[in-house]
Amino acid sequence: MEVRKALIKRRHVFGIAAAIALLAALVPIAVLADDTTATSAAGVAADTVWVIVAACFVMFMQAGFAMLEVGFSRMKNVGTVVAKVITNLSVSSIAYWGVGFGLAFGAGGAFALIGGSGFFPTFSPGSSMDLPAIAASTVPAAGKWFFEFVFCAVSLAIVWGTMLERTKFIVYIL
Repeated sequence: MEVRKALIKRRHVFGIAAAIALLAALVPIAVLADDTTATSAAGVAADTVWVIVAACFVMFMQAGFAMLEVGFSRMKNVGTVVAKVITNLSVSSIAYWGVGFGLAFGAGGAFALIGGSGFFPTFSPGSSMDLPAIAASTVPAAGKWFFEFVFCAVSLAIVWGTMLERTKFIVYIL
């Protein structure tokens, strides 16, 4: 008797799972049925907030790498790790603003593999940037810059972790 109840319960669970899967399969079809392409201000704001929140999560990886490196290093080098995090964020922000953003998203360039424009971008509200690589997204260029910059900074933290206690801090800066 209990086996039969278990089978009936399993069938109900399977039926519910199948109904949810069917609804999940039909939702994209309903979304694609709308042929308007206008984006609302709320949609742009939601996209921007999501990109900034995701960038902040990636930026918190700096703290995680700092804690990891403090755990790997001797007590006398803890101050160096903190100075390294501040230096990484400072240098990578300037370098990515000046050169990295243009190489990643600029128009034209060498064989269209890297960008040839967009260096030292201005993100003021009145300025316009003609960067076809980011034109399809509704997120403002400043939000995209911040998102990509924190990835640049995290990659520097990974490199520093390999040099921890092997080189002096001044050598790392150079």
